[in-house]
Amino acid sequence: MTIAATARSTPDRILDAAALALTRRGADKLTMSDVSVAAGVSRPTLYRYFPTKAALLLALSNHELLRFDEGLRAAVASAPNPDGQLERATEYLVDFLHENRSRQLIEVEPLFVLDRLRTSLPIQTAALVELLGDALSRTPTVLRGDATPHDLAEMIARIAMSHFLLPHPDREALLRTLRALVGTPRRAR
Repeated sequence: MTIAATARSTPDRILDAAALALTRRGADKLTMSDVSVAAGVSRPTLYRYFPTKAALLLALSNHELLRFDEGLRAAVASAPNPDGQLERATEYLVDFLHENRSRQLIEVEPLFVLDRLRTSLPIQTAALVELLGDALSRTPTVLRGDATPHDLAEMIARIAMSHFLLPHPDREALLRTLRALVGTPRRAR
């Protein structure tokens, strides 16, 4: 076991194991025993942190939302101006979708995924508005009065979710679409 693995908290190890087990078995067939074995913890330890399967699945959803939010905040904070914030946010979103470990879950448990997306849409929209409100206000679409910053944030989230469900083989396709939506030019690399 590596130092990084031992430094991770027990709840984080359990949530990572639950995510992996979920992609293999689906929510209906997932058992707490599967998760405890995958996490390398006893069942009493698992139940101390997550007393029911429903509590575990809710915590897993919240964990993923938190992971997304933290990454988005870091990406936006690293930009010097509103245009850079939009660019970094769209790049982060694309990277997050392409690296997301839940993608296999669509095949195993589509209704669970759809429910997670449905409940996370307003949360992700609010996060985009909070972090990018000023930048979204400066987009051509908002300046023309065709949409509000909230409308634009929700559309970004909806496009990202659609891409998650039906991914394009070219990672750059989503990035081009998001850039066109918010009116940011392609960043020189």
